[in-house]
Amino acid sequence: MKPFDRSRRLFTTLTLAILWVINGCAPPNQPGGEGGGATSQVYTQPIIDLIDAAEDLSIELTEKGLPDKIVSWVDDLIVTAQPGSGMPEIARMKEGEQAEYLHQRTLLKKEATLRGQRFKERYLLVKLASGQMGWVHEGGIRYVYPRYQKVVDQVVATATAANQRTRGGSSAPAIAPEDQRIIVPGKRVGPITKSTSQEKLLELYGGTQVGLSTITTPEGDQPCTVIFPGEPSELRITWDDEDRTKIKAVYIDKRESTWFTEDGLGVGLPMSDIIKANRAPVAFYGFGWAYGGVVESWKKGSLSRFSKGFYAVFAPDPQVKEVPSSFQGERILSSNEAGVDRLGLYLSRLVVYLD
Repeated sequence: MKPFDRSRRLFTTLTLAILWVINGCAPPNQPGGEGGGATSQVYTQPIIDLIDAAEDLSIELTEKGLPDKIVSWVDDLIVTAQPGSGMPEIARMKEGEQAEYLHQRTLLKKEATLRGQRFKERYLLVKLASGQMGWVHEGGIRYVYPRYQKVVDQVVATATAANQRTRGGSSAPAIAPEDQRIIVPGKRVGPITKSTSQEKLLELYGGTQVGLSTITTPEGDQPCTVIFPGEPSELRITWDDEDRTKIKAVYIDKRESTWFTEDGLGVGLPMSDIIKANRAPVAFYGFGWAYGGVVESWKKGSLSRFSKGFYAVFAPDPQVKEVPSSFQGERILSSNEAGVDRLGLYLSRLVVYLD
């Protein structure tokens, strides 16, 4: 049996169990309870929580496993002996402190507000660098995805090499241009800058890794040059001139993209990770029109310093079949909007401008 089929069967079983609980727990003399007929629509909060958990599980069980490494994005993140805000505190994680995720999490979610953003997340079992094991609220951590870790390693290697050169020591080997995956909005995407011509791209990446195509934008389809076509590292580049010597914009659309900013902004990450990279809530446009899901404001968060160097687009998880009308149209929505977490939003496009 395929993993997806097992996931679907488990979700179906859980959903049926919840419906049985709902039907059995309806208050007496209410529809669906003792002496009633149809299922009651008046659910208690525990039942609502179980429904939420089942809906989340239907998506989560079909996705890849979460990384083993997590990092606190807030200071003094409380670690407890048992999951829950009222449990005995055993430690606190500093901002930037890493820990090992032991792949145990609570089924139900609890709400916490961190740096102005509301997170309704689970508690996770982690192992600290000291060897202590405890529980932390998922809202306070970021997962360190292996594809992002490679970029982190590049940043460290680059800084180390520069430091060694400054001190007169032997420099570390330079990272090959074709392997660079660091985005600096407004300046570069890997080794690619504003003046990198199409001819130079052929020199950097080789003829087999460069092609021609078109890309769909809010202004219509535009001709473009494609780097790494069809791969997770794919880039689509539009031009300011017919000779293709001056880059207009670089589009990153692959959900498993290997390109990241040093802050950890990358395509494919869930909205919660983008908020944590920003260290503040975000505002974005409603869906269903040309600019649907485009970030309207970073609300003075850390990513706002790059607002002129790129724009980002959110999209609902593909398994969300229908987006409610309250989240559609030419309106500005907040990441704190009630119900937005049900959409499974993730960063679907990053467009980088180069000066």
